[in-house]
Amino acid sequence: MAPDAAAFDGDLFPEFTPTSTATWRDTLAADLGADWAERLRWDAGEGLTVRPFYRAEDLDGDVPTGAPGMEAGWQIRHDLASAEDPRRELHEALDRGADALGLPVERGNSEHLLRDLPADVNLAETALHLTGASPEDARRLFASADVDEPRGSLTFDPAARRFASDDFDADDGYRRLASLLRDEADRAPPFRLVTADARALHQAGAGPVASLALALASLSEHFARLTEERVAPETVARHAQVVLPVGTRFFIEVARLRAVRRLFTQLAEAYGADGDARLQVQAVTAWRATALYDPHLNLLRGATAGAAAAVTGGADVLAVRPHDAAQQNAPSDTGRRLALNAQHVLREEAHLSRAADPAAGSYYAEVLTDRLARRAWERFQHVEAGGGLLDELQRGAVQERLTEARGERQDALAQRERVRVGTTHYPNLGEERLGDAPERSERPPRETDAFERLRLATERYARERGADRPAVFLLPVGTPRTRSARANFARNTLGCAGFRAVDSTGFDAAERGARAAADAVEAGDAQLVACAAPDDDYASLLPLLREALGERDAPVLAVARPDALPADERDAVAALLYRGMDLLGTLEALQKQLGITQEG
Repeated sequence: MAPDAAAFDGDLFPEFTPTSTATWRDTLAADLGADWAERLRWDAGEGLTVRPFYRAEDLDGDVPTGAPGMEAGWQIRHDLASAEDPRRELHEALDRGADALGLPVERGNSEHLLRDLPADVNLAETALHLTGASPEDARRLFASADVDEPRGSLTFDPAARRFASDDFDADDGYRRLASLLRDEADRAPPFRLVTADARALHQAGAGPVASLALALASLSEHFARLTEERVAPETVARHAQVVLPVGTRFFIEVARLRAVRRLFTQLAEAYGADGDARLQVQAVTAWRATALYDPHLNLLRGATAGAAAAVTGGADVLAVRPHDAAQQNAPSDTGRRLALNAQHVLREEAHLSRAADPAAGSYYAEVLTDRLARRAWERFQHVEAGGGLLDELQRGAVQERLTEARGERQDALAQRERVRVGTTHYPNLGEERLGDAPERSERPPRETDAFERLRLATERYARERGADRPAVFLLPVGTPRTRSARANFARNTLGCAGFRAVDSTGFDAAERGARAAADAVEAGDAQLVACAAPDDDYASLLPLLREALGERDAPVLAVARPDALPADERDAVAALLYRGMDLLGTLEALQKQLGITQEG
């Protein structure tokens, strides 16, 4: 028998006594130690810290809940790989269940493309999102469309275009966009014409807070410039959309998409846009998080982490990049199919399309949304105080901050403080991708580029010599537990440069291990030796190894921190491997010792 909903008193579990926050804290202190709160606090960057848990009292006061304008469901978008001959891929995507298409029109072929395409697509049912397009491209589409209200959007952001190119005339861009809006204003909301495109900013290094702040600053420029061109603020608001790349930090991305709606509502009200205009949020899995090596992990990044976060955060349109997008001649047919099916799983099997705001009521998500929104609003006000986004771009202030942020992200990867599984951690040692790698100039940069150049250089070195990739002899000495852990660490760190591993079961006696390493080098089976021993054993192991190697030229490495070895022993090894090391710099130095050079 179904429960009587009218009799529900709000207590779902009356049998259980509520547990106070103080009790939780005392229990955690007893189990994890008095410093549990500090150790479990997460520094998410950009001045944002996240506590281990939140309770109902954290929502008291001025913390708003919910995200305005969220609706259940989303458009499954497929971005066509090429505008040269899109028809085959277009019909393939529609047959596989896409209900939105991203059409690139950067190549100057928009006139015939937009004239002929409506014959293949029912624009009343399938949304067409024009990327790299101009206001004139939208006019061409409207002129050829056989429906009064085509669905889709125009991704034309004069501020983002100015960021991408100093030669772009933003003033002229706003005049052309205003003319389009005055003529075609009634087409909203099925077709959005005012876009804040955060993709290039995100690619340049913007984190969650900065990308929100700069997207808001872009929308602010749109309101200001378009109203100067006699476009009503209500029209701007009704046409507004934002394009946000989503990464792999699930709750951060959920909060970011929820926060942008709240911030847009504040902004629209500040510009006097009356009514209940609803921001359209487009999400695309981030290009900078895509890796060349171990590409199937991109399925997990894009489909499991990024896509699930996007729909949980309330994206109206979502494009998932194919997992092999970083490869030459990509994406493949399999990559395109899996990218679409990932969204179908979220919609049809996980049923995430049935809830308007799945994260609503989560203390963690609500507080994180509020913190992100507040930090982004502060950053936005800083940009406005500098004259607005275009003025900040003109002075180079935005570019300088993003370059600094990108450098910090790259440094964190180089030191393994940030993880890219398959690239900086746990590489597939048998994988080779030299034949799949595109030319560096062909694609925008990605976060894993520097590590991938290391591995590609190692592969190229081996191919040019008709030999296997250089190998490291793992020399585990000491107790099995310690030597095994340190040998695994050496295997994984050196594998990030594409070095093969010559394994051994370990040696109880240092003399036997040193002799085995020397034999492997003598036979040409190994070109490096990595010692994996307890700190106290290095004083005896390293001299024995040097004696056994004699004149053989093989860099010797040790898994140990610098303060664990005497100065003379530190100077005698080519590199030390430890957590927090500059892994990228260490691997580059080892490659130089072996005569391996990178192209370009």
